[in-house]
Amino acid sequence: MCGISGIFSTYKIEPSVIEAFNRSLAHRGPDGEGYAFFENDTLALAQRRLSILDLSEGGKQPMYSHNQRYCISYNGEVFNFIELRRELEVLGLKFNSDSDTEIILAAYEQWGIEAFHKFNGMWAIALWDNQEKKLLLIRDRFGIKPLYYAYLPGKLVAFASETNAFKQLEPLFSREIDEQKLSIALTDAYALCGKGHSIFKNIFQLLPGHWAIVDAKLKVEQKRWFHIDEHTTNLNLTYEEQVKKFKELFFDACALRLRSDVKVATALSGGLDSSSVYCTLGKLEAQLSHSERVPKDWQQAVVGVFPNTEQDEKEYADEVLHFLKKKAIYVDVVASDFLPELIKTTQHFDDITETPFLSLTGIYKGMKEAGITVSLDGHGADEMLYGYRNQVFDLFEHAKWNGTRAEAERYLEVLKGLYGDDKESAQSKRFKSDLAEAFAIRNSISFKLKKNVKSVLGQGKIKKGQPFQLDELSDKPYDFSSKPYNEQLLYNHFFIGTLPTLLRNFDKAAMYSSIEIRMPFMDWRLVCFLFSLHLESKIGRGFTKLILRDAMNGVLPEKIKNRKLKIGLAAPKKEWEKRTDLSAFMKDNKCTSWKELNRFLVSKQVNGAV
Repeated sequence: MCGISGIFSTYKIEPSVIEAFNRSLAHRGPDGEGYAFFENDTLALAQRRLSILDLSEGGKQPMYSHNQRYCISYNGEVFNFIELRRELEVLGLKFNSDSDTEIILAAYEQWGIEAFHKFNGMWAIALWDNQEKKLLLIRDRFGIKPLYYAYLPGKLVAFASETNAFKQLEPLFSREIDEQKLSIALTDAYALCGKGHSIFKNIFQLLPGHWAIVDAKLKVEQKRWFHIDEHTTNLNLTYEEQVKKFKELFFDACALRLRSDVKVATALSGGLDSSSVYCTLGKLEAQLSHSERVPKDWQQAVVGVFPNTEQDEKEYADEVLHFLKKKAIYVDVVASDFLPELIKTTQHFDDITETPFLSLTGIYKGMKEAGITVSLDGHGADEMLYGYRNQVFDLFEHAKWNGTRAEAERYLEVLKGLYGDDKESAQSKRFKSDLAEAFAIRNSISFKLKKNVKSVLGQGKIKKGQPFQLDELSDKPYDFSSKPYNEQLLYNHFFIGTLPTLLRNFDKAAMYSSIEIRMPFMDWRLVCFLFSLHLESKIGRGFTKLILRDAMNGVLPEKIKNRKLKIGLAAPKKEWEKRTDLSAFMKDNKCTSWKELNRFLVSKQVNGAV
């Protein structure tokens, strides 16, 4: 786990240039740095190290393969590296370190690009083939780890883990805001990331599940190596068998992600997802105490609190802790230097967000201060299991105009509970009224003559009226339009809209304080399994995430397992904007909303004013 960078150019790369480029990522890797030069110094690979597996010099990067043909700079973890090592040892290979990096090199040397289908983990990799004189860039299936590249065709390809780093490439590359893309991000903060674009001119992302080969011609063409449709199937399982299978996969995903040579903790919010992770580990405690490469004290929990705001979930986290008879480290996100930290973290984020970045960075900062380096988080479940209110609302709206009344009423039963006990009755009354009105209209002759009824398919779509469409960067872009509506909704949220952006946000927030996030719900086996299930396994009986709740029977406290209200980790913007220091700062800079302030601070930083 670390930050990686590199430059491939038609010009000789001065050591000072790659060093400045790489050191801008020092927060991602405070434990060391490394460099390698090739092709008469026109190619440089670099890395900032965050030591997690094999803390010795044996895990240092860039790392060469045994035959010196390949050199790798790598950000991420391959959690099943122990099993892969044993498989490779049977083939006669020997190893000089206890790192997963050496396993990646050996696996690629043995199996080529097919090796990545064997990996269970998260990665952004640059791998130089010194024989064929080609640079491979490759990213994990779902884009958990970031990889940005600056691209001037035929002149320059430079890559890094964060967009901030590209400021250091002057005069090779000038980092400038693309006003059209910035406008899209301000309209929809989820629109760019899933398509591989950024708010900057000529800075793109390598897409999830893609690779690119770069040679002396300095041309980037992204090729898909993982497609979700090739890994889903019609499961001939009863619902009870599905629950059992889900539980087996989830338990194994949690156990695998405990492999570490440094301290691990769970970021516990008290919501269903993070509580499921933490309670599963509690259930596995006896088994894991004898597992290979599992550190001591992994049972710790870190709880972010927002006192006296609607965002505070301490009550629910405490319920989990009482159930497991554990204690937690509580982190108050709002530091005493609130305004300077808000400004600093917003500018560091270098993009547009729906909520102040400080709400995320504060938790991981507290985690680091407690001596923890790895955090187990619950991301990914919402997007696969209709965990968001807007997803259920979209299902309700679609059924209201296109489905049966019974179907719409089933979604209404789930939807009303997502507003909380104090608002459930009023929302139920409103939705029932909407439903009755819709079916009255549907029964009219004029409506029956119409063929098209508008539907929303999740976030990440360019809104009508935007000045231009984003270029497709993939040779095989995801297109889920042929799937049933309810499936399109999840696929779009997971692969194109919400999730890619959230993964970017949490990676950057955690690595701001040199914390690695691991996500059991993002285990590729579990993802493929869940996308093979029908809607009825995911939502029903008044609940979202149905199969998860049933799998956690006896694992979670009942109050958490049956909890319907979803708060989510976001800043209490209303309360924060009432603070004298922030409101005065916004007024002084003519900002009337968070997005205006976000744009102002990012633009100010990019233009060199800070």
